[in-house]
Amino acid sequence: MDKTPKGLELDNVNLKVGQVGFSESGSKTRLEGLALTTVGTVQNGVINYTLQTQIDKLVISDKESKEALELSHVGELAFRRLDEEALLALQTTDHQLRLFKLMEVAPKFVAKSPEVALNRLTVTTPKGNLQGNLNIRLDSKKATQMEIPFLINALQAQLNFTIGKELLELVVAALEVNFIKALLIDAGDGNYKLVAGLKDGLLTLNGLQIPVAALLY
Repeated sequence: MDKTPKGLELDNVNLKVGQVGFSESGSKTRLEGLALTTVGTVQNGVINYTLQTQIDKLVISDKESKEALELSHVGELAFRRLDEEALLALQTTDHQLRLFKLMEVAPKFVAKSPEVALNRLTVTTPKGNLQGNLNIRLDSKKATQMEIPFLINALQAQLNFTIGKELLELVVAALEVNFIKALLIDAGDGNYKLVAGLKDGLLTLNGLQIPVAALLY
């Protein structure tokens, strides 16, 4: 475990698993080729953190299903411009008091315009693929007060996802959430897609613009 000059612990991990399997109540799961890497860096009091994941093969079978679910996965999640002192304050605070501490150090987080980015998400299956990316950023110049209306106005986000039609049907059936399909549009190439953005308090969903205030009140 590495530490920054101010004493913040950075969990830099490099984990690899060749193969593991387990079963429970008739369900069997086999995982092959798991890799997980986390890298944290500090510069001028700002922390950047990246999490990379990869699964060569995940097989899930259930005694009630005729066909096993098989998939592979690659992903990268990044946390950017996090305030080192604010993170250190949270890390050294008792777990039960961290929510109160978070409220206290929130202005420090906001001042750095923190960002969360899902740079890459790919899930590959015989029934179709899921691909996408997501970016969420808080613009410190627009967050003039630590109140919900100001924070929403300062929030910027962009989301792009595509999913194969057959895979979508399987997800909807498994989770029993038909509303998911209502959010997607047919891309005309064997996939459904979702494109969404948030800027200046205005949500754009597949080209349709919705004021966020209208959703809150």
